[in-house]
Amino acid sequence: MSNWLKHVKKTMQIHRGKPLKEVLKLASATYKKGKDTVGVAMVLEETTSARRRHRRSKKKTHKKRKTKRRKRKTKRRKRKTKRRRRKRRRRRR
Repeated sequence: MSNWLKHVKKTMQIHRGKPLKEVLKLASATYKKGKDTVGVAMVLEETTSARRRHRRSKKKTHKKRKTKRRKRKTKRRKRKTKRRRRKRRRRRR
């Protein structure tokens, strides 16, 4: 694992509950290339307060639409297969 990823993991542990985008910004501010930067992240923990943010729930209409579409598609497929089977049976007779 690279030093950068170690540093990012350490900052994620310090700032739990924050989104990855913010954690990456914090990590990039404290990361120094070529040095041991894991200790720097620990110092940052004391200076900044790790407050948890309340995330707003996203609207689920898009998901509902998707499931409805899927249901319609599966119904159509079932109908088509039934029709095909009926035709095959008629041909055999």
